[in-house]
Amino acid sequence: MINVKNKIGYLIDNSSFHTKNKFSEIQINTSYFENINTLINGKEVNSYIKNSKFYNINNLSAYPTLINTLYGRIILENCSISNIMVYGYSIFSEETDITLSNVIISNITSNHKNVISSILNNFNLFNITFNNINIYGDFNDSSLIEISTENINKNITLNNIQLLNINANGNIINMKGTNAFIHFNNIIMKNITSFGPIIKSTLNNVNIKMESLIFENNSSIDKYSKGLININNNINIDLLNSKFNNNKSYNSGVIYFGNINSLNGNINNCTFNNNIASGDGGVFYINNQNKLNGKLLIEKTSFNKNHVNLFGGVIYMNEYNNENNIILINNNFTNNYAGIAGGSIFITNINKHNASYLNKIIYNNNLFNMNYAGSHGLNIGSNPVKLIFDDNNTNTNIKFLPGNPISLTLKVYDLFDNLIIDNEKYFSNIGLDMKLFDINDNLINDDIYKITNNEISIEKGNILVVIKIYIKEPGKYKLKFNLKSKVNNIIYDNGNTVELFVESLDCNQSDIKKEDNNNMLYICEKPICMKCDTDKNFDCIKRSDTVNNPKINICQCSKGWKGERCDEYDFYNIKKLKIIKTSGILSSTIITIGNILLCITEKNIIAHNFKIMFNNSKKDMMLLEKILSKNNYDFIINKDYKFFSQSSSSSIDSNTSNNSVEENKNTDKRRFSNTNLKNYRV
Repeated sequence: MINVKNKIGYLIDNSSFHTKNKFSEIQINTSYFENINTLINGKEVNSYIKNSKFYNINNLSAYPTLINTLYGRIILENCSISNIMVYGYSIFSEETDITLSNVIISNITSNHKNVISSILNNFNLFNITFNNINIYGDFNDSSLIEISTENINKNITLNNIQLLNINANGNIINMKGTNAFIHFNNIIMKNITSFGPIIKSTLNNVNIKMESLIFENNSSIDKYSKGLININNNINIDLLNSKFNNNKSYNSGVIYFGNINSLNGNINNCTFNNNIASGDGGVFYINNQNKLNGKLLIEKTSFNKNHVNLFGGVIYMNEYNNENNIILINNNFTNNYAGIAGGSIFITNINKHNASYLNKIIYNNNLFNMNYAGSHGLNIGSNPVKLIFDDNNTNTNIKFLPGNPISLTLKVYDLFDNLIIDNEKYFSNIGLDMKLFDINDNLINDDIYKITNNEISIEKGNILVVIKIYIKEPGKYKLKFNLKSKVNNIIYDNGNTVELFVESLDCNQSDIKKEDNNNMLYICEKPICMKCDTDKNFDCIKRSDTVNNPKINICQCSKGWKGERCDEYDFYNIKKLKIIKTSGILSSTIITIGNILLCITEKNIIAHNFKIMFNNSKKDMMLLEKILSKNNYDFIINKDYKFFSQSSSSSIDSNTSNNSVEENKNTDKRRFSNTNLKNYRV
């Protein structure tokens, strides 16, 4: 039948032929249909078509493209359907049982609806090839196959199916409704590109079995859709003897389990190689917001060269809070990559009581080799949960002035004791939850203290923290803190509380003690002046104990400087030097003997250890030791000059030498040849 069309829109009408409680039947065998309207229209009709071909059909009518029969059955065997344009409706009626066997469907273009839809009915495909299918409709109506079960348990079987070279604006296979038993066996899916998951189930209760599935070179280009296979709610899944290679997802990886109420199943003897995800979980993304019920066993499965930009090169778990729900046995994790954390496995949150158990099952005869993560957790990682002080850079007993910065250096670890490196600055939203306690661990009322600037940055494993504490009463306290997140509460209470012993000091006498608007808290501030630069040779002196006003504070020269701009040195007047203090009877005796010997030895002097002090200073003195004499009034000072300050126990040597007199003879002679004791008053 070629080029047969009419204005009605269909060629065979069976709507009036059925009898009560009995379906009418139409059989077509060994036929050829090209460029026709809808072939069959009717109600409660069983249509049997065998050994036939549908070719080059462009149907613009308001009916399904080939068969429109309600509440009946459509059975096609050994047929081919090719070069078909689908517009307002699918190829077959939605409200009928569909069984296709040994059928090739190729070169199909749909501009509006799903290619095949089934509502409230059984759907079975055997030995079917879909090739070169393009679906351009809206996202919600752009599937190759859509199945809706509503409130009825239905059996859905796809056996020996090939889906090749398919492009769609939506999901390729979309399943929704209440309950369904789904069996995929010996399925090949290759070279598929979708704007959404390739297989998606939002069924409330789904029992799905996939055997001998080959899933290769497929991609989802929707950055908001998660996974290439997306299954939700109450899930019972068996995935056996299957291969997933060279697939790409712009969000989560190959298989996404979401909105989970329960998750049971077995993943056995599968391979996942070279799968890529821009988001999290290169192979599995397990997203449960509530307690995860059930048990998922993953065993005898190989994961190799899977890659994610963020977390979990193979497995990403949103939360882990049950001791027995994810079990890994005899698996191989090799050369998997995560851009941030968890080269093979990443867990966002974990109950502290299950941490040790999880650690055991992760390494339950599982092989981890050559996996990589950019920040932490080459094999397995979690979010940051532990704070530890850097012993080399942090003093755990700190004295501070209120409002003055306190710098701390810590290290942060995940639950598996991996140091957080965070070169990508992904954890920049993490802060510290700080609270103040008294020495007896009683929480201090928030009204009498405040902590600000508690942001942290992680760099090469170190957390650099700068905080300011404002408190009403000086005294000794304990500062305790945990990690927190501004975006969401990614950290659970894991018992890892870090504490510091801190002591709040009263302000220095030179500081200004500023109170807040409620006169409850105060800060110690250095005086600020407008007319001087305190980084140079000036000091700013306060005019008020409580107000830091640059206009009234006084600017004066620092000690040792003078002048209008404090840029002139203020030297001592050495002309008024005199000895005002000796260092003892022995020194005085030696000096006296030296004076006597002055006359006897023609003014050659031997002296030992005396002190002089400048007239204009009560703090600085000069000590001279071992002044030896030589002919012609030339002096060699063997030991040193030392300046002492009463405010410091340190001394500064001035051109000292510990060598013998003879070794320094010539040098010292030149240096002190003009020195004469007459310049001093003894």
